[in-house]
Amino acid sequence: MAGLSLKARLALLVALLMGLQLLLGGLALWELGAASRKLDSFYADRLVPAQQLRTIAQLLRAEAPALASQEDAGEATQQRLAQLRREVNELWARYKDTYLVEEERFLIARVEPQLRHAHLLLERLQALLSQADVESRRRFAELDLVPGLRPLGRSLDELIDLQLTVAKREAEASRQAFEHSRWHLLLLLLGAALLSAGAAFWLWARYRRERDEQTEREQRLQRFYVALSQCNQLLLQAPETAQALYETLCRICVETGRARLAAVISVEGNEARRVAAEGPVDSLLADVPARWTLDSAYGQRSLTSQVLRSGQHVVSNDAGLDPRMAHWHASVVARGVPAMAAFPLRRGGQVVAALLIFGGQRGYFEPALVSLLDEMAADIAFALDHLDARRQRDAALREAEAERDLFQRLFNVSPVTCALTTLAEQRVLEVNEVLCRRYGLSREQMLGRRMGELGAGLLPEDRARYYEALQREGRVRNLEVRIHDRAGRLRHSLLSGEILDYQGQRCVLSTSVDITELREAQARLSGGGSAPSAPSAQ
Repeated sequence: MAGLSLKARLALLVALLMGLQLLLGGLALWELGAASRKLDSFYADRLVPAQQLRTIAQLLRAEAPALASQEDAGEATQQRLAQLRREVNELWARYKDTYLVEEERFLIARVEPQLRHAHLLLERLQALLSQADVESRRRFAELDLVPGLRPLGRSLDELIDLQLTVAKREAEASRQAFEHSRWHLLLLLLGAALLSAGAAFWLWARYRRERDEQTEREQRLQRFYVALSQCNQLLLQAPETAQALYETLCRICVETGRARLAAVISVEGNEARRVAAEGPVDSLLADVPARWTLDSAYGQRSLTSQVLRSGQHVVSNDAGLDPRMAHWHASVVARGVPAMAAFPLRRGGQVVAALLIFGGQRGYFEPALVSLLDEMAADIAFALDHLDARRQRDAALREAEAERDLFQRLFNVSPVTCALTTLAEQRVLEVNEVLCRRYGLSREQMLGRRMGELGAGLLPEDRARYYEALQREGRVRNLEVRIHDRAGRLRHSLLSGEILDYQGQRCVLSTSVDITELREAQARLSGGGSAPSAPSAQ
């Protein structure tokens, strides 16, 4: 009846009362039927048999001798005697088919031989009636028939008296049965009234109890909704360590959710360890180890070990009757913890810990609360993954900064000119001091600009050759080019470059070695004089 509404329960109670009324009515009808059957039996088994026995006695003691004494014993007399014999047999047979008490059976056993003797006498009388000797029939009637039928008559009288005695006894029994039935029905009516009142009281008490339990469940669920909200706020605060997250989680479950106790058990390899707890730990967990291995005797049956191995929550709403909690019956359950549950906490998709919660009432972990705690465990898993992601991001940033610092140092201390430009627009992203001195431009003047816009850099045809080779090969090695500085002086260089990704875009790292003096020396040795000046780069 736990799932029925008050209206449905009242309807059920009314149906129960109607059923009781129908039962009492049926019982009353049965009692009346029994009384009716007794009356029928009284008539059929006592009054009718008494009448039958009287008729038999009348036929044998009065009518048979009268037939023997008739002077004119014609065919009609003989037929009447034959009919008398048939009536006696039929009446006796019908009498024996009625309900017979033990005393009747005893008298019947005595009457049967007498009745057979009477039939023999009637057969002799039948034979005498066919003769015309009236005197012989009278003498037979006086000397044989009447004396021979007298014992049977007395036995029949005893049977008739017995019918009256039994009838009186059965009438008394019927009266007593009626009194008994009347009191029985009165007691049943009283019992039905008490049962109805008890059922109504029980229904009301159960309704009050279930209403209070429902209120408590709603309040408990509401508290854990608040706990979930606080847990989400905790995630927004981004705790620095998993330990701080575990400790705050346990405190929220006990202080806000009002659980009896909350603890987090972490697993590392084959070892489980209690890393955080809130509540009466010393009293409730006095007999529970703080550290154990999963393959130990305790680890095989531990609630949290089951969760750590299976990755599924485990709930026991009546731990005292749960064989899985047998190892806690004498400790935790005996100290007033009838319900307990554990939920897996994941990190990177792997179970790394379990949240253990003790409840103070049987049925504490209803389905809605279990779903809420599963959601809380999923939020904790998200927070743990976020901790790892933040740690990895911080490590990546530190590594990137270190690489950038190293790149800057190498870039700036390089003895050759170095420039980092975008591949698509050829804009300057970074230059070293050697290049600034070569072009006669400051770093600030070049950053974000094209070298052609500054009146310096590669001659247009050499620039086209350089970028075509980069697009085709991805790198260039020692390509001889001509470069103009800002003053218009022409320089010869060996240019190398490579395409790379820098800060999310495709860039070109270019280095060059000035070979102008080498080319001039070669020209002097060949007699060609100094190299002529070229027009300015556009």
